[in-house]
Amino acid sequence: MMDHATSASRDSQVPVRADRGREARRAEILEQSLRLFRPLARYTQQEIERRCRAAGVPATCVSAHDILASVYITASLESESAPLRTGIYPWLRSLVRDEIDAALAMCRRGLSWKGLDARPATDATAVPEAWQEIYLLHHVDGWPLEAIAEVEGRDVAEVARIIALMPGNES
Repeated sequence: MMDHATSASRDSQVPVRADRGREARRAEILEQSLRLFRPLARYTQQEIERRCRAAGVPATCVSAHDILASVYITASLESESAPLRTGIYPWLRSLVRDEIDAALAMCRRGLSWKGLDARPATDATAVPEAWQEIYLLHHVDGWPLEAIAEVEGRDVAEVARIIALMPGNES
C-alpha cells in the first residue's frame, strides 16, 4: 500500500516539474529577448525599409512598434520553439521577417500597384545578414564578443573572425 501511495505521489509531480521547466525556459527566452531589444529594434527598422523598398510599398505602411510587439508576444507564446543551441537572435530576426511579410501582405491589399516600382533591391557586394548583425552588435551596441557568441549561437572565435572580415573594419 505504501509503494502505491509513493508511486502516485511521484507520478503527480512529473507534470508539475514539466510545467516548471517550461516556465523557466519561457522566462529565459524572454530575458534574452529583452536584452536584445535595442539591436532588434534597429534590425526591424532596417528590414522594414529594405523589404518595403523591394516591394514598392511606402515604409510608413509598416509600423516597427507593431512588428516588435508581435515578435515579443510570439516569443512569449512559442518559447518552446526557440532554438537555444543555435542562438536566440537569429530566431527573433526570423520572427521579425515573418511579421513584416504579414504586414506587407496587408498593405498590398490596400494599395494600387499602378506606378509602384516592385523591383527587388539587390546588392551583389552585400555580406550575409548574420554578419551585419554581428558587426553592429559589436561596433554600434558595444557588445563583447562572448555575449554576441551566446545570442548568435556561435563560437567566440567565429564571431571575432566575422568581425575581422567585415569590409572597412579596422579592428
